[in-house]
Amino acid sequence: PLALAGSFKVTPVKLFLNESKKTDAVRLINEGAEKVTIQVKPMNWSQGADGEDLYSDTQDLAVFPKIFTVEPGEEGIVRIGRKSDEPLSVEKAYRIMIKELPVSKPGQSALKMALQFSVPVFASPSGILTDASIEKITLYNDKLSIWIKNSGN
Repeated sequence: PLALAGSFKVTPVKLFLNESKKTDAVRLINEGAEKVTIQVKPMNWSQGADGEDLYSDTQDLAVFPKIFTVEPGEEGIVRIGRKSDEPLSVEKAYRIMIKELPVSKPGQSALKMALQFSVPVFASPSGILTDASIEKITLYNDKLSIWIKNSGN
């Protein structure tokens, strides 16, 4: 059996939405020799107390298309936008999970490696308030840690 991995690139690597820019797009360019099938899923993105990334399903964003194929040397475009026109009171953070689906040809016996990208999307509130304070400073084993609380939006 063979071991194959797709080859595609995603641009841009970060998106910003606000009241005047309610939609955006991500381009996926297939740099490989075979077509790739892509699945796209929006997720809420937050961080836990220890800084670990936390993801959950969201209905806040619309993505189109959700599954599509990109031929070698071609590009596909995924459109992303907020579903609601309601102004946000705080910034919302999302991740667009872009995953290659390992599709084999009939009769092919191969181990396929699938690529996955995670593109951050930030939706800004209508009025930006900045406010931060240092909560705690520690020095342990020659490692300085500073906890900063963001009280803004």
